[in-house]
Amino acid sequence: MSTQQEAANRLTTADLVAGEVRAQMARRNLKSRALVPVLGLSQGQVSQRINGHIEWRLSEIDVLADFLGCDPSDLLVVRREGLEPPTRCLGASDDVIPLFPATPRRAA
Repeated sequence: MSTQQEAANRLTTADLVAGEVRAQMARRNLKSRALVPVLGLSQGQVSQRINGHIEWRLSEIDVLADFLGCDPSDLLVVRREGLEPPTRCLGASDDVIPLFPATPRRAA
């Protein structure tokens, strides 16, 4: 396989984030329509983000993490080996690397 083909087959960080959002929603048996009022977006906009057609904004990740009951950094991780979705929202794992260092959250 050529380097160009390999690059085309690699998942981007945006793809991984969308995949983790889908995984977290599946773990909670949530449908995309549940996010419409939470995010203040249309059903189409939510679906485009969940399917990876449009990248998530960091402000949306903040709102989504609050809704899912996890830290935003839990949705922004990649694995050291393989592309299995991380599970930090449901239990800590030593083999995940945060894309962004955790920062203290402000009290509401």
